[in-house]
Amino acid sequence: MGIVLTEDQAELKRLIGAFMEGEVKPRLRELDASGEFPVDIYKKAFELGFHCLDIPEEYGGSGLDHTTMGFLLEEMGYTDPGFAITILCTSLALKCVLIGGNEEQKRRICDIIVPGGFGSFCLTEPGNGSDSVAMRTTYRRDGDSYTFPKADTPVRVGRRAAVIGGGNVAMDAARCAKRLGAEDVYIVYRRGEAEMPARAEEVQHAKEEGIVFKLLCAPVEIVGDEEGNVKQMRCVEMELGEPDASGRRRPVPKTGSESLMDVDTVVVAIGNRPDPLIKETTPGLKTQKWGGIVADEETGRTSKEWVYAGGDAVTGAATVILAMGAGKKAAAAIHRDLQKRSRAGHGDLTAILLRHVDGPRAPRCPGPSGAVRLYPELR
Repeated sequence: MGIVLTEDQAELKRLIGAFMEGEVKPRLRELDASGEFPVDIYKKAFELGFHCLDIPEEYGGSGLDHTTMGFLLEEMGYTDPGFAITILCTSLALKCVLIGGNEEQKRRICDIIVPGGFGSFCLTEPGNGSDSVAMRTTYRRDGDSYTFPKADTPVRVGRRAAVIGGGNVAMDAARCAKRLGAEDVYIVYRRGEAEMPARAEEVQHAKEEGIVFKLLCAPVEIVGDEEGNVKQMRCVEMELGEPDASGRRRPVPKTGSESLMDVDTVVVAIGNRPDPLIKETTPGLKTQKWGGIVADEETGRTSKEWVYAGGDAVTGAATVILAMGAGKKAAAAIHRDLQKRSRAGHGDLTAILLRHVDGPRAPRCPGPSGAVRLYPELR
């Protein structure tokens, strides 16, 4: 049941291969040694249309189907996996906008990113975004070139740093800011210490290092200067009301309690949640109210056949060790399930996978040593 690439797919694959061989491969050793982001290479890739591969043409993308995109990313990955991942992540970021944004947002953001501009997203409060939160992780087009901070890790730490949040990551960020040279570091949290999700020892360690806790305090605006650098943060005092769905008492703003905090660095550590893209695009996949995927604890099996899950997307924020354990359990379950289907007379493993392709059969082509490489779009 051999399936070959179409003429268009083969030509795109050839062009990608030639680009990677000619532009990327000769500089791999140099880039590994310097750690620099190869803006010039990506600029050429953008000009040739080798980005935003599966973004619809109406928004400026290439409009490729997922199967074709998979083959092209694979071709990139043979030379430089990091290059392929960067191209993929650009598409993934835009997918969230295309699924959840309104038409104006789709047009505005795609007009920035699709032609080759990049950015980062953060809080929705007034005054933030850009560089006003002091973590300069964006680069922008400047005529025919790009501007990017000239530092291995573009993080600026000022004299007075505020960390928004009350979890373990917030404690880590505050202590790191202190060690990096900030004179005054504040934890700004809208509830009290008893409601903090951070472990007690993490809170204690932060206090021992001189971190100041601004509790029952919520930021409402980050105030920047004329150059976009943060100079103050507007906060409001809170008081605790009735418990919310999480069981913690709900913070309620005090009328007329606004004040300005002088800071020149703000770090946002307000938690995380699973990417909604998966549940929005995977019919039949059961998820928790908070967005996590419902999966069996011992096998990783989900409500959708041949889809397995584990790690933070299932349990919520946890440890790397737990995620690795879930991955091992899921791998063992997948192996058992495939072997069981094969022994039951449903065909070889490749045929089993191909029967779960959504739509036209995924193309396949021989790889090194005759290996078969598949990119099925699983339901």
